[in-house]
Amino acid sequence: MRNQRTHILPRLVLAGLTLLTTLLLSAPSALASEGCPNEAVRTESNINPTTHEPYDMGLPECRAYEMVSPLEKQQHDAVTVREPSEYTPIASNGDSIKWEGQGDYAGAENYQTTGSGPTNPYVADRTASGWVTRSAYPPPSIIAGPLETFGNSAGVMSESLATETVCGTPTVTGAGDGPSVSCAVRMVDGEWLATPAYTDLTNEYVAKLFTLGASRSGDVYLFHGAKGAPFVAADTSSLSENCQGEGECGGIYAVTGIGTQAPALHLVNVDSEGNMIGAESGNAVGAIPSGSANGAAYQAISADGSTISFTATPNGGVPTLYARRDYAETVTVSAPECEGKCAHEESEPATYQGAALNSKKIFFTSQQQLMPMDADETLDLYEYNFGRPAGHGLRQVSAGGLGDVTPGSGARVRGVVAVSEDGSHVYFVAEGVLTSLPNGVGQVASEGADNLYAFNTDDAETKFVATLGESDKQLWGESETAGRGTFDTHLAQATPNGRYLAFDTFQEVIGSGPEADTSGAQQVYRYDDQTGKIIRVSTGHQGFAENGNVPGYNAVIAPANARGRGGAEPTANEVDRAISENGQTIAFVTAARLQNTDEAGGANTSCNNESPADSGAGCEVYVWHECSTEACGDGNTGEVAMVSDGQNPKGTVYLGMSATGSDVFFQTPAQLVPADTDQLGDIYDARIDGGFPAPSPEASCSGEACQGTQSSSPTFGTPGSQSFTGGGNQVAPPFKEVLEPKAKRKSKPLTNAQKLTRALKVCRRDRFKARRVACERASRKRFGPKPRAKRKR
Repeated sequence: MRNQRTHILPRLVLAGLTLLTTLLLSAPSALASEGCPNEAVRTESNINPTTHEPYDMGLPECRAYEMVSPLEKQQHDAVTVREPSEYTPIASNGDSIKWEGQGDYAGAENYQTTGSGPTNPYVADRTASGWVTRSAYPPPSIIAGPLETFGNSAGVMSESLATETVCGTPTVTGAGDGPSVSCAVRMVDGEWLATPAYTDLTNEYVAKLFTLGASRSGDVYLFHGAKGAPFVAADTSSLSENCQGEGECGGIYAVTGIGTQAPALHLVNVDSEGNMIGAESGNAVGAIPSGSANGAAYQAISADGSTISFTATPNGGVPTLYARRDYAETVTVSAPECEGKCAHEESEPATYQGAALNSKKIFFTSQQQLMPMDADETLDLYEYNFGRPAGHGLRQVSAGGLGDVTPGSGARVRGVVAVSEDGSHVYFVAEGVLTSLPNGVGQVASEGADNLYAFNTDDAETKFVATLGESDKQLWGESETAGRGTFDTHLAQATPNGRYLAFDTFQEVIGSGPEADTSGAQQVYRYDDQTGKIIRVSTGHQGFAENGNVPGYNAVIAPANARGRGGAEPTANEVDRAISENGQTIAFVTAARLQNTDEAGGANTSCNNESPADSGAGCEVYVWHECSTEACGDGNTGEVAMVSDGQNPKGTVYLGMSATGSDVFFQTPAQLVPADTDQLGDIYDARIDGGFPAPSPEASCSGEACQGTQSSSPTFGTPGSQSFTGGGNQVAPPFKEVLEPKAKRKSKPLTNAQKLTRALKVCRRDRFKARRVACERASRKRFGPKPRAKRKR
């Protein structure tokens, strides 16, 4: 017995050491934070009342909060309540973001009042020491009254947000003259250059113009003229009763060469001979909004602005899809290629659905028989490829693949879900069985069901993705939003190469295993076209809340291109991006408690931001990140973690992410970093390896002195606001003005005495004595004369 105990003891010690080693190696959460390069900064964020630790320490992937918007906002939130047609442009590298506020600061001297109050656009740029805010308006000496655009009250930005194109409100210059308009571009160095004024020839009708979009660099700008208000002789539009919307029947114009010595104005909706198409009826970049419930405007402007897809109705015809190329040639994209072999060639409308970023491939739907292989009159999806010989550019995408017993017929397409940026993949829904091959979980398409398919334009292969339902019709753009008309709200996004698709559905696609969906609510899935695998993304953090199965609470991603009527952005993948370019990071929003630190709760179970009354109540931003089986455990393909604070009952509004997923932007009234000393809505970035050091005691303020020039009520249009700093979040000085490219006007820098005079004027506007005195004291300390050093005797 004694010998047995002697042999057993070393075994127990060895087993204990092995177990201890295993436990240490299997505790990544405890050790991961210690290896973060930004660990010191992460410990300086505000304290989470639930965990009693700094907020940043609870973020995944070494993320840290950065306050993007400035502290001083004249008692207004950064980013007002967002309508479904609005969006937040974000540079792909995550270093710039455009937003709006109702205050007038950062040199916004050309502020604009629309709707319920001023909505002034701003851009925040990340620097080594913090975020700096600048106004997105040019000065009034360059542009008189920036145009109102669809969803944003300024111009359109380049892909990097470094440059911007803005056109002015039409103005009447004198008796007998028509409305004139000029445009301006903000150069990378901050200078504004203006184009000549383009003048109306007839003065029949004066109305505002509508911004449509721009090239990715911003040097080509598109706007929609009002009906009966031409800017070139070829525009023969009139005040026809066939046109109900003033922004649907005028000319589509492009201003090219903005920022150069040779800007030019072009009428886009013309044929190759220069004759206007659809002068008496509706037209639009992309699809005509009133002509189809599931049209789109996705990438209707090519990246370089040389190709523009537009829909117009020729006299006596139906809505037809065209492409204007190099402002010299117009191609009828939806023209039949039957060669006398089509049985039913009657004209039917064509609806634009999307294009590749370079516009080499354009996708549209039509019931018209456009090719001999189309054997029925149901709705089909077509691809037009400019790389094919003239007269042979079409391909019937919905013709079917392996296992389709009736190829070329019976597709009954309902709509398009997503088009990849490179045009290699298009995802669409059809009621027909276009392939009998199963998907990654063994399911097959059903006749008459809403079958989601993936089509690869490189190898012409059709794959079945999943069966959806009528409640998922937002995926293919058939839903109306709160009575505001039909919006391009496809709740799905594809990666640029089309391999991955993130999409929302009410259908319980996965019925067994760790990722089984039993909630009956809207869930987020990711499809891999290379492997055919489908996974549920909106699960719980480490299996919390029955692994994300919370009945009645939806989990949603942002729409791929949440634009309103008539809009088209070439940077569509930088608008409300929800999936990283490599497909390994997906952001979504839900009011369900998917993590034990989510304490907010809320009544907005859909988190769709459609109702201003409950725009983000209880909704939090979560991020799913793909990981290996060794890191996540058996049966799990990714980790879910909350990146918003989870404490504020007003919730969080998701704004988008960078291309890599390293930056996740959201708006919240929560105070997450020491620099945020008010309860106004601010923009935050949960950035991997990010964060800035907390302000030093010398640079920070306390008490009423932190309020700056805030007043007891919101201020609108107060000119000449001073610059304020707060923990790395700064307001940039006003932009430089350039009236003409060759005549640059430079202003002399203000002296400290002048700065002090201006600062004291601002301080004295405050009717609260304590704040006024504190402001004056801080101003004198900053700009006043410095005490002389005592001489040594």
